Amino acid sequence: MKLRIKKANKIDVYFGRLLGLLLFKTSLMEFLHLFLGTSVISTYIVYAIIFVYVIHGVFSFHVITGRKILTLLTIYAIFGLIYVFSPSDQRSYYFQLEMLLTYFCYLPIAILFVDMLSQPKAIMQELTKFSAPAILISAYMIFVRNYAASGQDSYMAFSYAVLPFVLLSFYKVKDHKIFFLFYIVGLIEIVIYGARFPLLIAVVCPVIMYLIENTTNVSTFKKAITIVLLALFCIAIVVFEDDILKILDRIGVHTGSYALSGIARGRFWSSSTRMLIYENAINLIKGSHGSPLGLFADRTYLNVVYVHNVFLELIINFGVIVGFGLSLLIIFCVIVSFVRGRDVDNRILLLFAFCSMFMRLFVSGSYLTEGISFVYFALIFSFSFRKRKVIEMNDVRMA
Repeated sequence: MKLRIKKANKIDVYFGRLLGLLLFKTSLMEFLHLFLGTSVISTYIVYAIIFVYVIHGVFSFHVITGRKILTLLTIYAIFGLIYVFSPSDQRSYYFQLEMLLTYFCYLPIAILFVDMLSQPKAIMQELTKFSAPAILISAYMIFVRNYAASGQDSYMAFSYAVLPFVLLSFYKVKDHKIFFLFYIVGLIEIVIYGARFPLLIAVVCPVIMYLIENTTNVSTFKKAITIVLLALFCIAIVVFEDDILKILDRIGVHTGSYALSGIARGRFWSSSTRMLIYENAINLIKGSHGSPLGLFADRTYLNVVYVHNVFLELIINFGVIVGFGLSLLIIFCVIVSFVRGRDVDNRILLLFAFCSMFMRLFVSGSYLTEGISFVYFALIFSFSFRKRKVIEMNDVRMA
């Protein structure tokens, strides 16, 4: 039993580092891009590191089993069958770089490793080791290299790349108070060059995280103070938006913040472009009488990059019956995994994964090309349906 616990601990540590690397890759690629002058080489370097580390994990932990290989091959077969019956104008999307990474990186990680995890606290501890480097690199890009003015990457991509490490910095505050500074710096980075939704997540998620961690040993008064401080922070951004922009201009930092511009226009909560896409998507579903249109139908029928909502995307892809069923299954697993993960560490990991790996798909991105979403799906399915009891860190120490 001791041997099994020790081995489980090692794979949790490994997976925490692997997941951290996957979340860190965008910031690392853009950082290398600044020095190498080309995004192609930086992309190859980062993914070469990831693939080497994945192969190391496969051989170190003997994660390959017949059942897992069969599952992976079944998923590939489903993609293949859908490809065969797809219209010709959708087929090129199956071979884009993002999809190749989904096939050969994210799906194998989701299938081979996730069901072996047992110690969420060990995973979170490894993830936090990436928070300070990620925040510092982003600060260098924003304040030293004036990244926002360069236009090398969109405000959306930048803010979602920083978001996980802002949340991890807050999680680490209880161990080292200095990480509150990293949290604040990360928030400022999103304010300067970020989208509205990640800013909202970066403010609200830590409050939920704090309340989960301190459900029993924090008074109602302290919880109320926490909520009041959150409200004051949001009000301060709204009230002093003009002053914030002036200060940023005065210190020479170009701001492309969609969040601040939304506040300035009085439209923080609305997006006419996104609502138009949703309206067109619903009309497309009605016009097809709920029949499946193919995995990339939103790109071809709507003439957009993606439909900006995972549930609409599923319904367009698979039709009303299957797409709606898959949507309900995802919602079910999100809720059940959180309910079954009664331990605080389980719920913190699930909350972090939900906020940093899945929530984006409510308003942006595509579950197909955002390969990390398949790792999240595997995580919530594992927590929802696994039979063996999760081993706690305290049990490891006692052993």
